[in-house]
Order: sequence, then C-alpha cells, then structure tokens
Amino acid sequence: RLIKLSKNTATPEDYRKMEECVTAMEKASENKDAYNLADYNFHLAVVSASHNDFLIRSMMANQNAIVGIFTAMNGVPGAKDFGISSHRQIVENLKAKKIKEVIDSYSEMSKYNLTRLHRFFRGNSD
Repeated sequence: RLIKLSKNTATPEDYRKMEECVTAMEKASENKDAYNLADYNFHLAVVSASHNDFLIRSMMANQNAIVGIFTAMNGVPGAKDFGISSHRQIVENLKAKKIKEVIDSYSEMSKYNLTRLHRFFRGNSD
C-alpha cells in the first residue's frame, strides 16, 4: 500500500532525494555507519514520497531500530553491492510508475537478506 500511495503522490523532488540516497550509499560503501544511515534515509525518502505524516513520523520514531537491522543485514558479505543495485532499480521503477516491479524488488531484497543472514549465522557466508 505504501508503494501504491507513493506512486500517486511522489514528486520529482522525492525521486531526487531517493537518488541522492543511493549515491550516498555508493560513496559510503567502505564506511558501514554512513552506508547504513544512507540506506535508512533511502527508505525514509520512499516513505516520505507518500506524503503521509503518520507513516513518516513512524519511520523517524523507529530510526535507531531500523538502522540496527540494516547494520546486521548490510554486514553480510556481498550485501552492499546488492543493496545499491536494488535500491537504484526501485527508484527507476517508482519513477516509471512500475509498481509491480517495485514490489517484486522489495520481495527479492527480503528473500536475499533472509537467505544471506541464515547462511551467515550458520557459518557459510557465500
């Protein structure tokens, strides 16, 4: 629902903010704290594109928890490159109003992260 709402309310400025966050992730790929904050800011930008104050405030209120989750997920080997390309794909699909593709990207990211975390904690990080 959030993606569908963002599709209807996002402005060119919203898309620019998302793109800036992906660029910040690329620039911070060697700095885990900066990368995780840029990752959070990307998702905040997507939520902000909904222009729904409740959703935006909820995201902001949970920043520490969300960044903590991203710290664990992005610490898995290979996650950063996958994250950058996936986030860039999400922006492009949102701009093109391809909602199914955005939802599919988020689904793929979730599957990837869960699989990688499972392997990582079992001791097999490939």
